[in-house]
Amino acid sequence: MVENSVRIANHRIRHQSELVVGEIADVALAVSDSQLMQLLLNLIFNANEAKREELGRCRIELSTEIIDDHYCFRVKDNGIGMPEEVLSRALQPFFTRGKLNGTGLGLAICQSILDQVNGRIQIDSTEGEGTLVTLQIPLAPVGAKLKISADSSEQGVNLRGLVIDDDALLGELVADMFESKDASSVTAIDDAIKLIETSSLAFILCDLNMPSGGAQELYRYLRQRDSDLVDRMIIMTGGAVDPEAQAFLKRTSIPILYKPFGQTELFEAVATLERRVT
Repeated sequence: MVENSVRIANHRIRHQSELVVGEIADVALAVSDSQLMQLLLNLIFNANEAKREELGRCRIELSTEIIDDHYCFRVKDNGIGMPEEVLSRALQPFFTRGKLNGTGLGLAICQSILDQVNGRIQIDSTEGEGTLVTLQIPLAPVGAKLKISADSSEQGVNLRGLVIDDDALLGELVADMFESKDASSVTAIDDAIKLIETSSLAFILCDLNMPSGGAQELYRYLRQRDSDLVDRMIIMTGGAVDPEAQAFLKRTSIPILYKPFGQTELFEAVATLERRVT
């Protein structure tokens, strides 16, 4: 899987960066193959996006080492680096600074994946010189099988919060901000309705615009059923709002979280909502 990740990364960044790969051991890890690929691609693409403009090509080094019961992946670049105030926010969702491209989600997604297996991410950086990101992933116990999470549509009754976003990774990331097991995420209104019908929810965060129908469709569904969850909605949006959506927001006065937002803003929005309905 590491070789596949390197091959995919090289194909995408080969004109901007030189990717140097050290010896890779074939060991079983506590993350799935798809998660490992996502971790490595996020780090490599991040490094490529942080290239210094004055450099013809960025140099990215991938090395590994087994330390006790963890497998360490290190991705080092000679890019723009980060000052301390930026480094302290590097794992915050949506946060980005000085990169040529990027959404600010790559490192936060890595953190979310590693949290699931008690792994760790460490970032060392010097402004103007480059960055070193180290992933510490637990080795899989001999004979162990990866735990597969139940599908969110089957979780039901114990949920307190529901996040609805057509970007699956973003939805999972927002749900993970609650640092508990009582928030879940789905990518479509139909799936959300199934959970709503089987759960006792305290709040719902829904993206304003989604291909399968967003906050307006969910609002209509809840109003038709005279559900008190209408008053427990929070809308998420990136800020691009068409006239119809603007009229909807003005008419309903539903609280809005503008992307990007962090854990503090999220908690404040939920706390404000709970004060309004109690």
